[in-house]
Amino acid sequence: MKFLCYTITLLIITVSCLAKTTEQLADAIRKSGYKIENALPESYVKNGSIDYTSYIQMALDKHDDLIFPAFPILINDKGLSIGSNKKILFEKGSEIRLKASSLGKYKMLYLKNSSNVILINPVIKGDRYTHLGTEGEHGIGISINGGNNISIINLVVKETWGDGIYIGAYNNTPPKNILIDKAFITKAGRNGLTIITGININVINMYCEYADRIDPRAGVDIEPNNPLDELKNIRIINPKTYKNGDIGISIGLSKLYKGVSFEPKNISIEILNHVDDGSVHGIWLSTAAKSKSNTIVSGTLTFTNPQWKNNQLAIRGITWIEPNIVFTLLNPKISSIKNSKQAMLSAAEMDSLFKKNLGPVTFKPVYKTR
Repeated sequence: MKFLCYTITLLIITVSCLAKTTEQLADAIRKSGYKIENALPESYVKNGSIDYTSYIQMALDKHDDLIFPAFPILINDKGLSIGSNKKILFEKGSEIRLKASSLGKYKMLYLKNSSNVILINPVIKGDRYTHLGTEGEHGIGISINGGNNISIINLVVKETWGDGIYIGAYNNTPPKNILIDKAFITKAGRNGLTIITGININVINMYCEYADRIDPRAGVDIEPNNPLDELKNIRIINPKTYKNGDIGISIGLSKLYKGVSFEPKNISIEILNHVDDGSVHGIWLSTAAKSKSNTIVSGTLTFTNPQWKNNQLAIRGITWIEPNIVFTLLNPKISSIKNSKQAMLSAAEMDSLFKKNLGPVTFKPVYKTR
């Protein structure tokens, strides 16, 4: 526990320093970065009504430091690919808007095996309420697939058909050293943030609300796709989730067990100061034991100082049953539960329930009901 506190303190200090560095970097990009409007055709509009995808992509391919202008720009469902060694500043008033699409799968901003990328102040608006079809769930705001050393700072994502942010593999290689600092995600169709795989993923000060079109309907969903995925040093600090369609934070590990004879897997996930207000479940934990192979998954999952309120069930974890993962729940505050039976459980009963269903548990509750 002392090591956890030390690690988190170091990370918070690093992020505090990063804020100053970000301001300096933004100023540097303003001085020498390429202005996206210079790539647009003559008599370009500033109201986001004309598709400029091809013009912007040419600029992204040619320049490393770029500045998006202080007005909305429309793109189509081909999206924008962001390669390596890019520093991109989005000026106040900028917004990338998606032209209404009929596709069930697209990526508005796509970082495919990209490294050394910094995005500052991006604002992204999807087509959830203008979408031309009804199928699919993977219309994504920002998709990071593989890559290394990526920072996204002061992000806004709204009204995507699928996930606001998706972090996944590229050719079965996980992304490494990803920082998302200060993100506001609203009305995502699927999840606010999905983490499929990653090593050294740090998400700090993120707010996710109203993810409620299609399951899992979670503010944050940590859910590997197969046994090759990694979940090492995943840290989510100060997340707030509000009135998501089902879950505040969901952790589903069943697909790590898919197939047979895979190498043992070790995971480490830390979630500090999670606050959920009004989602159906504060958190959801599952390994779906019935689908297990002989793959051994071990490691740690730690929630510290969570606050879950106005849920039907603060915690749902009856399908976990994983003795090799140490689940630690420290100082939870549970209040205003809508399900009266769950609200009547004492701390001792909660402790017994978790030890029965979740394997090794450290449970030190501050349990409140209204």
